[in-house]
Amino acid sequence: MAVRPERQLLIMKFVMARIKPGNKPILFYKSLKGLLMMILPFVFISSELDGQLNNNVFYPPPNYSAEKKHDLYFDLTVLGFNRNNEYFNKISDGYTLFGYQLNPDIIFFPSEKVLLRAGLFAWKDFGNTDYSRISPTFTVDIEWRSLHFLFGTLRGSLQHQLIEPIYDFEKVMTDRLENGIQAVLDHGRFYMDFWIDWERMLYKGDPEQEELSGGLVTKFRIIDRERYKMEIPLQIFGMHRGGQIDASPLPLKTTFNTAIGVSGELLFIGNDFFHGIQTDDYLVLYDDLSFEKLDVYNEGYGAYLNLTLKTKLFDFVVSYWNGNHYISNYGGTLYNSRSTTFKHSDYVEPNRELLIFRLLQNIRVINNLFITARFEPFYDFHKTRFEFSHGLYVNYRHTFFVKKIRTEP
Repeated sequence: MAVRPERQLLIMKFVMARIKPGNKPILFYKSLKGLLMMILPFVFISSELDGQLNNNVFYPPPNYSAEKKHDLYFDLTVLGFNRNNEYFNKISDGYTLFGYQLNPDIIFFPSEKVLLRAGLFAWKDFGNTDYSRISPTFTVDIEWRSLHFLFGTLRGSLQHQLIEPIYDFEKVMTDRLENGIQAVLDHGRFYMDFWIDWERMLYKGDPEQEELSGGLVTKFRIIDRERYKMEIPLQIFGMHRGGQIDASPLPLKTTFNTAIGVSGELLFIGNDFFHGIQTDDYLVLYDDLSFEKLDVYNEGYGAYLNLTLKTKLFDFVVSYWNGNHYISNYGGTLYNSRSTTFKHSDYVEPNRELLIFRLLQNIRVINNLFITARFEPFYDFHKTRFEFSHGLYVNYRHTFFVKKIRTEP
């Protein structure tokens, strides 16, 4: 399918508006030209598109009965994780995450459209005699047609489906809980997730700043056929540090990361081994809107291209990242132009160009228990070398019916 001239003109205007003098766009353009010409045909010829990586096993849905009114459930969610980053560069540290999370909940439906959830979240790192975090959880979830409104503990972390340059996959292990408000709309071809996560409360005279983050994720499916599907995703994520009653000497800080792209999937119906291919391609932007800008870069951009081959045994993903002056405080550290390392905190790379290979396998042990294995080497074009990470994850979730409670005489 050809791209209409007016659409080409619109895309070119959008890209050129982001290129500022001194950003060396020629390098950016030459590096992407070949890959764009190769991947775009797949986009315009082509299940639910998950965007970049399939992380569904990290948030399996609960299994409630059809008539939920007055029902009481016990829900147990378990994550075991072992991730090892064999990194030796000056941008992202190498380390190991090894431990587990437990999240038991009591769930009650006072009506079919209202859910009350209360429980406990416990996070344990192996090699540490203490728990890294033990927190109560509480959620009010109100359903109205295709809309869910949540107050309290959110459907957060990987459930937002943010791409890795905006939101780091590792946060499901290191910063999973989110508390605030959320609205989720799933209406046919259109999906929306809007949320505010209140991370640090500010009281008068506190030495630390108020901290919050939030975002908007939308997907609009423009093609929905049996063999191929196509969506237009938009992702906006912002963070804020500040306040008027704190005693911190730090200035207010507000940043936004935005991604707009196209996702397409072509299914191989009837093929027992090769199930399909999927492409997820994004233009990613970074803007620092703080009044007093202290970071090394105030704005940046990047291209993030992904091509996935889905098979019976595993998914094979090839990802290409080319970023200029790009910073994300919540995103994967590999994509940043500013170092997040312990020993080289002042190091910067204005341009980051990476080719990432991912081998992903989800093994269903029983209906509610999955083992996930991932091997993710990447090639750094500027350092001309390979580094890698690998991980093993255990996800279990089961919802047990307890009893029906009559609240009315």
